[in-house]
Amino acid sequence: MTKHSLLGGEYFEKQANTTFRQETQTVPKHNKLPERIFGYLGFQMEKRPNSSDLTNEAQVMYLLNRPSEFVNSLPKEQLDKLIFNTRRDERKLRDKQQNRMGHIHELLVKWQEGKKKTIEASRARVLKRKEDITCIIIDTELWQNEEQLQQKMDACESNNERYLACKNQIKFRRVVLQQFLEDDKGFTFSEKGKPNPWTMMLDHLKKFINAALASPTSQSCAKTADNESFKCCSTSNREDRRPHLCRNNWKGHIQRQSHQPSTRLSIMVQHYL
Repeated sequence: MTKHSLLGGEYFEKQANTTFRQETQTVPKHNKLPERIFGYLGFQMEKRPNSSDLTNEAQVMYLLNRPSEFVNSLPKEQLDKLIFNTRRDERKLRDKQQNRMGHIHELLVKWQEGKKKTIEASRARVLKRKEDITCIIIDTELWQNEEQLQQKMDACESNNERYLACKNQIKFRRVVLQQFLEDDKGFTFSEKGKPNPWTMMLDHLKKFINAALASPTSQSCAKTADNESFKCCSTSNREDRRPHLCRNNWKGHIQRQSHQPSTRLSIMVQHYL
């Protein structure tokens, strides 16, 4: 039973109609037959992977229709005529099958092209979003400690400006840096259509900054004497084996570290004008 046949369904009132019952009298009440066909077809494809679809289809039809008794009961002349007609129509059947497979192939190619375009468009949107956020952060800098954060907040002229500044910093750490934060799950910039207070945004941004600073492998960047290159100096006791980073090839360096029980980021950003 389905909801269409229950009270209020599409076919509930039609069930009492004699004409409707006669028209649907031969409709199968289960799907055992197609399931049986699919099972046998899967067995044939596994047993004989090189056989054509037309061969498998013919064998499935022969198995279900059971024409052996009918064929054996025919006179020899009628049997020869039946075999002759079957062979004569073989070319037509193969051409029809070939055209059908060609049509299926065209539909698959069209579907794959559509899926490829969808994926490319999705990637382009993600890249454009990262570019837009990065352009904003390049102008405002990435805030990496609470002292710098407080200075930026004091420089803002309105609460709305503070809200947007914190929002851009959080979005950059989420989307571009892909920084993981346990408390970030479920945090939104607005609630019931109204923006959250800028103080709430500020507290959440502090969690991102403190999580990055708390990493035991946090890195800092220092310029060399010639001011043309810089190297990363580890704040931990581990020996830093990273090569010098050329200024001409790098605008900034971002390193992601995994630390149990949670994933943390080690962020190094250095801009040169």
